[in-house]
Amino acid sequence: MAQSSAEFAELWDRHDVAEHTSAVKAVDHTEAGTLVFDATLLPLPELPGHHLILHNPRPGTDTQERLEQLMGTHSLVVSHPG
Repeated sequence: MAQSSAEFAELWDRHDVAEHTSAVKAVDHTEAGTLVFDATLLPLPELPGHHLILHNPRPGTDTQERLEQLMGTHSLVVSHPG
């Protein structure tokens, strides 16, 4: 994201994150099976009650590999009608 947005890169470099919550989340995918993620919830001070949630494949699981397989068989691009 930092390569695409100068504003994001500037904010990221500041490491201006006050509080966060971490969790482990499992998702049962119909094709890939159970995928396990480390989730980090970051509050958005300008939008009380809202959070940015980052999901990263949990180390020590095969989630990363199964996600890569899914991305190889499914397009993430959706055609826009019209």
